[in-house]
Amino acid sequence: MKRHPCQSILTLAATAFAILGFTATSASAQIIIDDTLPVLIAVGNQGSTGLAIVASYDASGSDKLVVVVSTEHAFGTNAGMSINSVEYNGQAMIEAVQENTLPGTAAIYYLDSPGAAGEIRIFQGNQNGGRATVYALSNIAPGVGGIGQSITNIVDVTTTSPNQLVIACILDGGQAANGNSAGAPTAVLPLIQDHSGTWGNSWAGHGAGHQFIASPGIATSAFNTAGPNLLRTVAVAFSDGCVPCNNGASAFVINLGGGTHGTMSSTSSGNLGCDLNWSVTGATPNAIGVFAAGLGITSVPLSAVLPGCPGTIRIPNPAFATVPTDALGAATLNLPMPTTQALCGLTVTAQYAELQLGPCLLALTDAIAITIGN
Repeated sequence: MKRHPCQSILTLAATAFAILGFTATSASAQIIIDDTLPVLIAVGNQGSTGLAIVASYDASGSDKLVVVVSTEHAFGTNAGMSINSVEYNGQAMIEAVQENTLPGTAAIYYLDSPGAAGEIRIFQGNQNGGRATVYALSNIAPGVGGIGQSITNIVDVTTTSPNQLVIACILDGGQAANGNSAGAPTAVLPLIQDHSGTWGNSWAGHGAGHQFIASPGIATSAFNTAGPNLLRTVAVAFSDGCVPCNNGASAFVINLGGGTHGTMSSTSSGNLGCDLNWSVTGATPNAIGVFAAGLGITSVPLSAVLPGCPGTIRIPNPAFATVPTDALGAATLNLPMPTTQALCGLTVTAQYAELQLGPCLLALTDAIAITIGN
């Protein structure tokens, strides 16, 4: 039988997981936060030489580096300042957003495809200390998906596609007449707090957090603060690594049935470039099983292979990945997908088979077919 060339791509990918001993993982069709690092910025004016706020940071294994900064002017509430630039290992990062109304600033910078480890350096003048939060992100598209800024403790950003990550930052520039007596802002759910603190003698405060936004719309990020004065808040939405299909193919995720044991589900959107995901629950705990994945859909009674056994095989020409169930009877297969346009419109189907003792050696779950598209 002639094999479709795209089937080779999928089969090789699935087989590679099996060879590498791929095991159950949490479902992930969204942006991944590889690492966060809270930073306290030294007090004083660094002028044109900048300030190395991190001596060495390695973001080479991530798709994007994000630096979130709060800082204030050294000369009170009547003097303003801004961050001129941020560098990673000598590379200029891109300013996504900066709110620098008197007397300080909250800003978010990013760099796509960061290289080898190096300093993170901030260039600014007359700053009076500050804090920063560093994020390393994967499974993320280049650029930004939207920005927001405000001078209150709440900031909105419009997300235009599913599965976006919003990162927000706030500066509390001080609640007293001289700009001091700031508090450490805390994130309000659904914003998840990543960093909170003050510097100096409560001169100013910094807060940073993130939230995942499933559907397009207005995403609101809020912080609890010591008061309403001198607040500077920014937010940026980042899109996942999915890209449009040029041929207009539509994405579908369909449960085909055919199972008799356990429940199969998927978090996949089916969008090109995003992970394909299949998750099993309700199977036998700590049992040996395999995911079978292939291109297209078939319908063969399991009894045709194992006489007397119930269920229906839905996978044509399958590749196999051994994934035992965990203590709760769950197992997950995540299959990263390239952004190759030739995949648009293709259907990838997966089904889980649990090895058993008794007259039937296999018990099948339902199969889920994912058609790649928009």
